[in-house]
Order: sequence, then C-alpha cells, then structure tokens
Amino acid sequence: MTRHLLETRPGKPYPLGASVTLQGVQFTLVSKNATGVYLQLFHDSRDSEPFQEFELDPSLNRTGNVWHIEVTGLTAGALYLYRVDGPFEPKNGHRFNRYHSLLDPYARALTGDFTWDIQGAIAYEKIFREQLHTKRNRSTKISPSGREAVQERSQNVSS
Repeated sequence: MTRHLLETRPGKPYPLGASVTLQGVQFTLVSKNATGVYLQLFHDSRDSEPFQEFELDPSLNRTGNVWHIEVTGLTAGALYLYRVDGPFEPKNGHRFNRYHSLLDPYARALTGDFTWDIQGAIAYEKIFREQLHTKRNRSTKISPSGREAVQERSQNVSS
C-alpha cells in the first residue's frame, strides 16, 4: 500500500462498496440521512489513527443518497473505515455519531482481532462517554480482485 498522502476525485455513485479502478480505489456508501461522511485510511489494522482522512463534500461526492469518492494511487489491500455524521434521533431510527468508526456495509471481508459488543454498538450516550477515552479499532482491506472486499479490526471476525 502507498504510504504518501493521496489525492482524490469525486468518484461515481456505482458500484457500491470499494472497487479498484485504473487510477486507484473508488469508495461508495449509501446513506439517505447522513449530513457528512469521512473516509479514513490506515497503514495497519493495529493503527489507532488513520494516516489520512477525507471529508466528502456533498456538492462533489454525493449523488442522491449515495456518497462516493475515488482515491487515486491507492491499491488493493488498503485498509479503511468510515465515520458518518447526521442526526441523533433514536425515535426515527437515526443514531449517527461522527466519533465512531464504521465498517463498510458492502465489505466482503474483515480483518483484525476484535470482539463484537452489541451494547457498545447500540448504546449511544453511555458508551459514547466511555469510548472517548478508549482506543478505536479500524481498518478495511480492499481485495486484489478489485471488488469491494474490506477488512476491519473494529469487531471480531473468526475464520
């Protein structure tokens, strides 16, 4: 994987997920109610912070409900996560939290050693305060096939 700062293009709204292109990797995510999307890139699944983060501009990187960006120079094997901002309205089914890193819902593979915690995934206020002081897990890996294979260390995946 490339270790220098990368540049972006607006990308296209299809296909969904992470896809290798001739110039790099395109990332596409659907969220009707998101007000902001951030793409985080990592060198290693054990990294606690991304080496680069891109804030998607709705005027360039959103088509309808689809958020998209192409990162030029990025290759298969890249590790990434998303952060998504939006309303916190549990009665309406919205629990956005821009401080939490998220897996790509279109991922075909996950990597890393983590334990799934359903309470941590659904409890916002209590867990949010606790997690501000804990190490964040992250990373998604793009498969060499170029399709949306993603790897993460935010949750435990066993083979």
